[in-house]
Formats: sequence, C-alpha cells, structure tokens
Amino acid sequence: MLIVALKALFIILLIVSGKLALHWIVNTIVTGISLMDASNDFKRFADTWVKGALHLIGNAAIFYIAFFLALDLFGYDIFPSLLGAGIATIVIGMLISPIVGILAKEFSPRIFIWYEGQYHVDEYIRVNGYEGMVEKITFRITILRGNGGEVHMIPHSSMGPVTNLSRGYYGDPKKKGN
Repeated sequence: MLIVALKALFIILLIVSGKLALHWIVNTIVTGISLMDASNDFKRFADTWVKGALHLIGNAAIFYIAFFLALDLFGYDIFPSLLGAGIATIVIGMLISPIVGILAKEFSPRIFIWYEGQYHVDEYIRVNGYEGMVEKITFRITILRGNGGEVHMIPHSSMGPVTNLSRGYYGDPKKKGN
C-alpha cells in the first residue's frame, strides 16, 4: 500500500513540476520573441497564439504521461495502449499532412509579413503590379484600395516582391551624412 501511495505522490509531483516547467519554458520563449526586432503585430501574435499553442501541447503531453503512469500504478499493462496510441498518431499525422501543407502555404506568408513589418494598414504599397492603400490584412489575403477606388484582393501565397511607398527615402544614397 505504501508503494502505491508513493507512486501516486510521484504522479502528482510530476504533474505539478511539469506545469511549472511548462510555464517557465513558454514565458521564456514568448519573452525571447518579444525581444526580437519584430513588428508589434507579430509580438501580439506570439503573446496570444504561440503562448496558447505551447500551453496546449505541453499540457496534453503532461497529462498523457500522467494518465499512462496512473494506469501502470493500478496494474494495467500499458504497452498495448501506448502501441495503439502511437499507431493512431501516425495514421492521423498521415491523414492531416495534406491539410497542414495547404495551411502552411496559405498562412505562413502572413507570419513573415507580421514579423518583418513589411507593410501595415493605411500604408501605400505596390505588389504584383497593383498599387494601393492597404485596407486590411487577413491571414490569407491583403486588400488594397487602388487610386481609382478599385479593390484588389491579393493572396499572400501568390505575392511577389512588395514595395512600400509610404516609407519614403530621405537623402541621396551616394552622399554620406544625409
């Protein structure tokens, strides 16, 4: 009975120490991102989405381990369960990999736009032969309002080089000291 109590205490300590370590790791990562030379939009993204995703994944891992340790504590053979969970993870990963590929292609350019601060709402840009004022930036598209009032919806996945015309250059690059 004493061994069962010690194992149960070990599982509880594992959960508590895992949660504390997870909290420290997530805060260290998010603090590191906030110290990077990135746009404020990207820093807000990191503070909400990255922090949330890391907490979700970390908590799942902690409770997954604790669950199987608890099963072992009560005398269940956990090998078949772990084997089944491993096979299920591989199958699910293979099934969703095309979806993840599409999402990465569509949404990852937005992260770089955020991080690099290439352009923001109310700035005038040129991209893919279109010029206009940036009205909205979503995860998938940037909406430009052209000089004639036309609206251009440009998918991030098909964007070429962007020229930001709102950030004017002051001075002649050939003359130093300007």
